[in-house]
Order: sequence, then C-alpha cells, then structure tokens
Amino acid sequence: MALETRPYGQTGDEVSVIGLGGAGLYQSSFADGVATVHRALEFGVSYFDTSPEYGGGMSQAVLRDALKDRSEKYLLATKLGRLGSPARYRSYDALRAQLDENLRLLGRQSVDALQIHHVDMPAWWTDTPPAEERAPVDPGYDIAGSPVVQVLRDAREEGLCRYIGPTQNHYHAVASVLPQADFDVCLPANNYDVLKRGTRREVFPIAKARNVTV
Repeated sequence: MALETRPYGQTGDEVSVIGLGGAGLYQSSFADGVATVHRALEFGVSYFDTSPEYGGGMSQAVLRDALKDRSEKYLLATKLGRLGSPARYRSYDALRAQLDENLRLLGRQSVDALQIHHVDMPAWWTDTPPAEERAPVDPGYDIAGSPVVQVLRDAREEGLCRYIGPTQNHYHAVASVLPQADFDVCLPANNYDVLKRGTRREVFPIAKARNVTV
C-alpha cells in the first residue's frame, strides 16, 4: 500500500504525509543513515529535512550519498543555522558562505526549501541582541530587512532554492515571524499532535491567510 501524499500547500508539489527529519541520521553510523534514507524512499517517503546544525553538517552529507542517483521524486529542505558570534548572523557574506557550504555537503546546486533555523534567536534580527540566546520575537524587529531573509530571497531569485521560510520548535516564534516577510513555507517542529494544539491555533490561520505551506 503506497504512502499517502498531500499537496505541499500552494506550491503545486505533492509530498508524503510522513517525512524524514535528518537530526539523527548520522548518530549510529554514516552507513546506517544512508540505509535509513533508502528504506524511507522504499516506503514512499518524499520529504526530507536537514540542517547544518545536525552533526555539524554530517546529516547533509548522509543525505547527499543516500539520495545520489535515486529515481524517486522527493523534496529536500535544509536551513541556515548557528554561526558562532552574533555578528555573523547579521553578515550577508557569512550567511551566503554557509549556504554555499550546505549545497557542497548536499552535493547539489539547489534545494527545494531553504529555511531559517531557530527564529527565536534575536541575533538574526538585531545588531544588539539581548544576553538571552532565545527570547520572544520583538515586534519592533525588522524581519523583512534582515540579512538572513535577504539571503533567502536572493537564493530563491537565483534558483538556489524554490521556497523559503522560518522554523522553530516553539510555535509562538513562527507565528510572530511568519507575517513579516514573503515566506512560502514554515516548520513549527514538535508542536502539532493530539495534545499540543498551539500550532493549529496560532500558526495555521496566519499560514492560510498568506498561502504559506506548513
């Protein structure tokens, strides 16, 4: 029985209802990670998510080898993530360098979705972030004019990605950032199940109004 697919929001693509996150792909062994991706493809999984934060890029390398020369159709998403000093979050050149490294590790010229990891980190949005690494998104932040959003926009314009958007484990941050720029997709991770209803309550209405894929 084939795994059910659904429209990937308003993008025109179709993806499996179950995707494979890359956070743990490298933790047993590189070979086990590759085998896991191959098994997922056999089951009909067609959405894969990764980040440079997963094993310092190791997850991206696993997906590179696992997806190489495969004939199945799938969507691949990665992110821009931690960059060390807060100043680098505000550096267009540093962000572009990370994007280039992501593509090198993935062995690709482009990805389907390019996203921002941990949008509750103030260093993305201000040159003078508070001491607290994670904080509520200040409504005064210039989200649309930030270097990271400009890098995402340019990457989309240059064909390095097809879709852009924010991600975060806490749905409040995604809901705060989502209306502030021309995003295509968002990922409120770990906050949508039988008990956790915040994503449905806060993110879904904004996403629907803006034709953003969740």
